[in-house]
Amino acid sequence: MKYLLILALLCGGTAQSQIKNFYPKKVVKPDLSAKREKEINRQNELLQKKAPTASEQKELNILLEKYGEVVENAWDIIDGGCSWYCGGGNYKIKASSSLGDSYKAEFANDLSYKTAWVEGKKDEGIGEYLEYYFKNDSPRITEIIISNG
Repeated sequence: MKYLLILALLCGGTAQSQIKNFYPKKVVKPDLSAKREKEINRQNELLQKKAPTASEQKELNILLEKYGEVVENAWDIIDGGCSWYCGGGNYKIKASSSLGDSYKAEFANDLSYKTAWVEGKKDEGIGEYLEYYFKNDSPRITEIIISNG
């Protein structure tokens, strides 16, 4: 019985030290083209006009149909408007390492494809991680979006 307990403890300890791999449920390639950025900028410009001409209104309607009303920027990971972050979100994020201030942990949480957190180890970065801190009454996470940059 002693041997069984020791074996169980040894096996349990080694199993917990293995790094868990996560795999995506779906892969979506974002459209970060210059054309899309130009069209969204044009849509925002037209939305600011108090009295657009008929041709401008027609152009705006086409762009609104294509991108929706709440898109603010071509680099946004999620559209504007209220999201999970409005309801509480995390209050702090830490990284095991980062590649300087240009790639700090906060960039993994800013909802922009233009910035990124990059780990700062000299090896492949296996085992590096982000820690998110939430209050107990924060809304529950229902989706995690990870973009490889």
